[in-house]
Amino acid sequence: MVYLYQEKITPPGPLPARTKPPDVLTLQHTIKSLKQENAWLKEQLARIVRDK
Repeated sequence: MVYLYQEKITPPGPLPARTKPPDVLTLQHTIKSLKQENAWLKEQLARIVRDK
């Protein structure tokens, strides 16, 4: 007969909790990018209107 022993290793502390799910972080990044693009487009439009 063969006996196996497996020791359970416990982490040194609690696992870090995520404050926001990955989907929320992705959407926040997308929103930020769209806001930056929108600001750039507004600048371009203002420049075109000003040049006319």
